[in-house]
Amino acid sequence: MYGWTDTVLLRDISTFLQDTALD
Repeated sequence: MYGWTDTVLLRDISTFLQDTALD
């Protein structure tokens, strides 16, 4: 159950970091 949650969080963080990096 935690597997998919971790993946979602990681993807969310990755997207956020990429957004910040591109900004």
